[in-house]
Amino acid sequence: MFSFLLLEGQGAARGKLEGTRRYENSPFTGLCYPVVGDAYRARALHLNRHGLYAWDGEGWVRARIPTWDAPFTALSHFALMD
Repeated sequence: MFSFLLLEGQGAARGKLEGTRRYENSPFTGLCYPVVGDAYRARALHLNRHGLYAWDGEGWVRARIPTWDAPFTALSHFALMD
């Protein structure tokens, strides 16, 4: 089991990133651990071999792009950075 924790700027827990599926969203799938935050747009992103996932500032899933569908298969070869 896993959970992505949503933190405030000072490090206090604000909540968690909701809507995750046990297998498909898991950071252990393909050893893809990074979750990247975009503070300006209040977004969090995670990429693993199953898809690219985006959450809003409240922790709710806003987008899932499956990497097994063309033309997004190339995304599974990238890594999220700042």
